[in-house]
Amino acid sequence: MQISHSVIEECLVGYQRDGYAVVRRLFDSAESEVLEARLNERIVRITQELLGEPAYLHSSEVLLDNGAWDWRQDYGYWYTTGCLAPTLASCIVAVDGTTQDNRCLQVLRGSHKLGRIDHEWSGEHFIADPVRVKAAIDTLERRIVTLAPGDAVFVHCNLLHCLEASSSANGRRIVICSYNTECNRPLRVAATSAMRTLERAVTELGLGHFATQVPLGQR
Repeated sequence: MQISHSVIEECLVGYQRDGYAVVRRLFDSAESEVLEARLNERIVRITQELLGEPAYLHSSEVLLDNGAWDWRQDYGYWYTTGCLAPTLASCIVAVDGTTQDNRCLQVLRGSHKLGRIDHEWSGEHFIADPVRVKAAIDTLERRIVTLAPGDAVFVHCNLLHCLEASSSANGRRIVICSYNTECNRPLRVAATSAMRTLERAVTELGLGHFATQVPLGQR
C-alpha cells in the first residue's frame, strides 16, 4: 500500500477527533518477505505525522492467542516509566483477522481528550481507575475495532481501550509497535530496558522471523 497524502490526512482527522485511526490493508500477504522493513517504514511515517515530530521505537510486542487487557490508557503506564508528556502513539497490526468472535479491540471514542487517568495494578495488569472508566463508558461512545489481516489501527496514548480474552480456539495474533517523540525520552534509565526491536520480540516468542514465517492471515 502506498502511503498517500490522503491516507495521512484521513489518519490525522480520525486520530485527533476520535483518538484512533484505522488504515485498511497497510500490509498484505504478498509482502510477507519484506514485511519487517516495510512495517517500520510505513508505521514510522504515519506515526510521525500523527505526533507532529520525529519519533523512535519505544517498545514492541507480539500478542498471541488469548492475550487480553482491561480498560487502560497506554500513557497510564508510560507516565510511570518517566515519559514526561503524552506524545506517544501505538500501532496495532493484525496478523490474523480480529473479529467480535475472537474478542477484538474496543475503544471509547474521544476518550483521549480526558487526559491521563490514574492507573493501578490489578493482578498482573495495570488498569485505569474503574470509577473514572465507568463514568467514561456512560458518557462516551464505545466502538469495536475489527481488523482484517494486514489492517492497522493507530492509537493515541490517552485513548481508553480494552481487549477481551479470545473465545476462539485459534485465538489471534497482533503486533504492537509503540513510538515516542525524540524529545520525550524517559527520565528513568530503567525504562529503556523495555525497548525491543520487532524482530527480537517475535523471536523471543518462538514465532521465528516475522517477515518470512508469519505471513499475514496464515497459521
